[in-house]
Amino acid sequence: MRSLLVAIAKLPWQATGEHPAIEYLAELQALYLKGSRKLPVEVVAPSLGMIWQVSISSPDRERAFQALEVATLFALRRAVRNGSVWIEHSLSFRGRARCSSRTSVGRQSQKH
Repeated sequence: MRSLLVAIAKLPWQATGEHPAIEYLAELQALYLKGSRKLPVEVVAPSLGMIWQVSISSPDRERAFQALEVATLFALRRAVRNGSVWIEHSLSFRGRARCSSRTSVGRQSQKH
């Protein structure tokens, strides 16, 4: 899973505003570059979900690091599926604004 997150962290993720999945992906990338396998005590990640809080705030900081990795991956998956996070050059991205504008243009051209 760690090698997947290292590769994913290098991609140019975008969101409409700040998104916790992208924020913690960047945090993990910084920790990977340092070679750290323990989560710093100040990282608590409340925006990734309450279910992860017990594991992320665990005194065992190696386990907390692993929990942050899993929580970030699940948050990113959820965000990509609902369209709040994307990669601009991805052919599979279909934003709500783009879909609605294409549909309305297509309907107007059919009338004329």
